[in-house]
Amino acid sequence: MAALERIYHPTPAQLLALAALYEQAGLAAAGRWDCLAAVWEDGELAAAGIREGKVLTHLAAAPGRQGEGLMAAVVSELVKEAAEQGIYRLFLFTKLKNREAFSALGFYPLAETEEATMLENQRDGLAKFLRPIPVDETGQAGCIVAHANPFTLGHLALVEKAAAQCRRVYLFILAEETAPFSPAERLKMAKKAVKGLPGVMVLSGGDYLVSAATFPDYFYPDRAAGRKANCQLDLTLFGQKIAPALGIGTRFVGTEPFSRVTDDYNRAMAELLPGMGVRVSVMPRVEISGLPISASQVRQALAAGDFAEAKRLCPFLPHKEEGIL
Repeated sequence: MAALERIYHPTPAQLLALAALYEQAGLAAAGRWDCLAAVWEDGELAAAGIREGKVLTHLAAAPGRQGEGLMAAVVSELVKEAAEQGIYRLFLFTKLKNREAFSALGFYPLAETEEATMLENQRDGLAKFLRPIPVDETGQAGCIVAHANPFTLGHLALVEKAAAQCRRVYLFILAEETAPFSPAERLKMAKKAVKGLPGVMVLSGGDYLVSAATFPDYFYPDRAAGRKANCQLDLTLFGQKIAPALGIGTRFVGTEPFSRVTDDYNRAMAELLPGMGVRVSVMPRVEISGLPISASQVRQALAAGDFAEAKRLCPFLPHKEEGIL
């Protein structure tokens, strides 16, 4: 008899069984998760899936077990478990061939490539996110998507370049909780830094622009197996849904000499977005004293207690001790 189980702390034997299942399914190994739902039958792993934050992924059934309703049971269990944790909006990544099966479980397609698809369990989630944002009717708005942790003089130079070329610029700041600055602090830094620049609108990227929902592997530099597929889906969502909805014609980006993940993302952007009608404008990294400015450089200075050096690289830097926030 099949038994459905939630697993939070797997045994070595369970990990081996999971690795074997994913190898058979052609999936990369699952590195981390918040909850694993697994179906066991006669001591064998018949199906499994994981929830990592808002994302359901690594959904697989053993060979010959497709069509038995096992995946429906796994997904239903993960949705139930997420609700118990107060998480109601969920995103799901799967191979393209599985799209219809998961659509039948209440998930709606957001973006898809030749190999993979991204779905969410709210039919109009993206529409609700975009609705309050004014649309540029010319179709020539500029867009920047930045982590801005913190917002540096390099970010400011990129925004100034975009504002000089476009009547309207959407500056989306990533909404994920990442140290040392919260999303609210990063939004405040960006708004204060670009105040006075005509046509620049600072917005949260929410769940739809380089988020843990649309591009979870972006936030784990050590996890490369699924990054290409995640990257392509994130950019497809932007190029096919978000850019045309807002009238975005150009996405501006700075060169990235420090982060391999971001550099790969930028390269994919330059390769994919022009085919979707979005020009990609690349600006060389701004330098001070012959060295490129980076947010990681600022974070290192802050970690070393060198607040003066950190402030030198940023147009505005919140400092709790000074009462700025």
